[in-house]
Amino acid sequence: MAGARFAVACAVAAVAATVFLARKDPTDHYSALGVDRRATKEEVRAAYKQAALKFHPDKCASKRGLWHALLGGAARCARRFHAASAAEEVLSDDAKRIEYDVELARIEFERNARRQRHHAYGGGGLLPDWFRPGLVVYYLFVACLCLVIWTYAVAPVLRGAKRAVEPKQVAADRSAARMAAVRRQQEALSAAPRRPAPVGRPPAPDARDTAPPPRRRPVPAPAPTPPLPQPGLLPPLLQPPAARRPPDASAERESSADEARRIRSETDDAYARSLAEDQRKEEQRAAEDAEAAREQVIRDRREAARQLLAATPEATGPTAKRVRVRLPEGQPLARTFSYLDPISLVRSFVDASGRAPDNFDLVYVGPPMRTLDDDDAPLSSLGPGPVALMVTDLDA
Repeated sequence: MAGARFAVACAVAAVAATVFLARKDPTDHYSALGVDRRATKEEVRAAYKQAALKFHPDKCASKRGLWHALLGGAARCARRFHAASAAEEVLSDDAKRIEYDVELARIEFERNARRQRHHAYGGGGLLPDWFRPGLVVYYLFVACLCLVIWTYAVAPVLRGAKRAVEPKQVAADRSAARMAAVRRQQEALSAAPRRPAPVGRPPAPDARDTAPPPRRRPVPAPAPTPPLPQPGLLPPLLQPPAARRPPDASAERESSADEARRIRSETDDAYARSLAEDQRKEEQRAAEDAEAAREQVIRDRREAARQLLAATPEATGPTAKRVRVRLPEGQPLARTFSYLDPISLVRSFVDASGRAPDNFDLVYVGPPMRTLDDDDAPLSSLGPGPVALMVTDLDA
């Protein structure tokens, strides 16, 4: 019987140790996903999908059972799900993963250095490295607790069950034997010889025959019961039994359902915020790319204009035509062109200066005042003599 108790106590201690180790949260991102440190991005994504399917709060909320409750229930699933999400976010990004690996290596190096210093100065002793006093005390406590539960709770229940399944004749024989033993003990006590009375004295009467009836103590009158204070003014343990009612099972179920809904709502909100942040970053990246492309087009256009002006020298002689361009800000521009040069050459001259707006148009100042839309028209179409132009910003 003692061997069976010890075996059951060891089994319960092993189950408790298994539950204790299973309830422990992962210590790093790799253990959160259950992958090796040399795992690729595809392996990390596959491990994240498995962890998300296993520890999603919606799936854990539908689970019931003693083992699920011992392992932590919905709270443990929520912690593991958030840990897996954080691990996938870090390990999927190369820069974040390199930074995390460096920090993890530094922490492990410091831990190993402390352990080596501990052993170097005589801290190790004869005990192995896996020895942890806290775990040993925990295992001893669990073993003693299981032994006490077996002795005072499980064993009496098993004995009662054994008696319940015994045949009725066996139980009757046991009761008859017990009653016979009690009857024999009473007969032996009554048949014992009495002590003889001394000579010359009458025999003393039997004390059992002359003993007066036992006196009963008067029962005092019950004192008036003082009025009970209100239940809300006392601590829970000092309140009357009517106020210490057991919690309602439906209320507990509703509170657990509310907690599961709250966790699910927080998870959905975090996922929605993550999607919105990714979309915002994508839009910002697209806008930056478009702006960079526009600036590159402007730079290419101005470089082409500089090359065109370098290949076209200023005109001289009777065919020369002086063109003066007024800018929105700063000193005006002036150059001598041929009266056969197109207006597009003047536009290239203004663009190559780098002082004009990115998107501009040329306006003829002389009468009548008009916008120069035809870039292929020659300067002779603007009349004889010098030409005065004005730059307008189309983006303003």
